[in-house]
Amino acid sequence: MSDLLRPVVHKTWSACMQLFRYEYYMTDRGLTVSYSTHEIRKVTPKGMWIDDPRHFGKRRWVPKEGKNLYAFRTKQAAWLNFLARKKKQLGHLQRQVKALEGLLRSVNHQQPLDKAGRDIYIHQISLILDI
Repeated sequence: MSDLLRPVVHKTWSACMQLFRYEYYMTDRGLTVSYSTHEIRKVTPKGMWIDDPRHFGKRRWVPKEGKNLYAFRTKQAAWLNFLARKKKQLGHLQRQVKALEGLLRSVNHQQPLDKAGRDIYIHQISLILDI
């Protein structure tokens, strides 16, 4: 784990500090990456309550340390976390695409209609459900 992503436990967490998180958004110009700042409102022994700008006026509890932190003390750490999250997301999407391509290859060779012109899959479902 990069030292920047490793949580730094400070004894001086205070309600005046900010945490950062990068996100991306679709706009009419394409993808836009930006960061949000989260004010720390209350500190507890295990974590803190921060403002969540995405949910107007609501607060979110986040741990001070752990594997999947939501926001970070520095923009650089937040950026590295953003890149790691997007790489993980890309891996999930690539596996889904591969599975769907295999599915399409297998169903492309099947005839969806029987000799009476009925949809085979709907007919099979209706037989199972006794419709």
